Amino acid sequence: MKTVIKGVTSIEEYKMAKDAMEKQVSLAYERHMSFVKDWPYGKPTKAWFDNDGNICVEYESGKWWHYKNLDLPFPTWW
Repeated sequence: MKTVIKGVTSIEEYKMAKDAMEKQVSLAYERHMSFVKDWPYGKPTKAWFDNDGNICVEYESGKWWHYKNLDLPFPTWW
C-alpha cells in the first residue's frame, strides 16, 4: 500500500507515522466493510491525511473515502 506522509523530519518519525497510519487504515477498512454486505471495492492501495487530519483511504476499485470517529460505534466516512 502506498502511503503519503508529510511533515516528518527524520526517518524514525516517518516510521512511527507510517505505522500509525497503517493501523488507522486497517481499522477504517475493517469498520467500513462491517457496514457493507458485499464489499466491492477491494483492499486499500493508498492512504493519506486530509487537511483536517482525517485518514483517507483509496481502494483497488479506485474509490476512496475520508474517515473519522473510527473508535465510535458508528464511524463517519464520506
